[in-house]
Amino acid sequence: MIKKMILSIAITAMATLNSTTVYSQKGKQPAQNITVMQLGQETIYAICTAFPKDKLEIYSLYLNSGKSTVTLIGAEETQLKWAQHPTWNDSRYTQLVIDIPDSLYDKRKNEYAWVFKITF
Repeated sequence: MIKKMILSIAITAMATLNSTTVYSQKGKQPAQNITVMQLGQETIYAICTAFPKDKLEIYSLYLNSGKSTVTLIGAEETQLKWAQHPTWNDSRYTQLVIDIPDSLYDKRKNEYAWVFKITF
């Protein structure tokens, strides 16, 4: 619990100092609890407090399929596959679905939070 509080304080402080956009989303599964931060015009960081099993879903995020990339911080050599899908309750909105390969599990650098870097 204390580790999650420290992570929350760090995210808030970083967002305040860098004038970033931050929002949280609770997924359908507990492993999908994430905080999303936009830094600048071309980079989004998705911070997960539990490592996603097969996929990571981020709602209301649309990427350009021509130039967007997704990587896990600490394992940047692995480009992750991703796709856009309509949300389950309203096809007017999209969600970003990132495939998490089994090989990425072994490349995790810590056990508390994992950060996915999304460039567009």
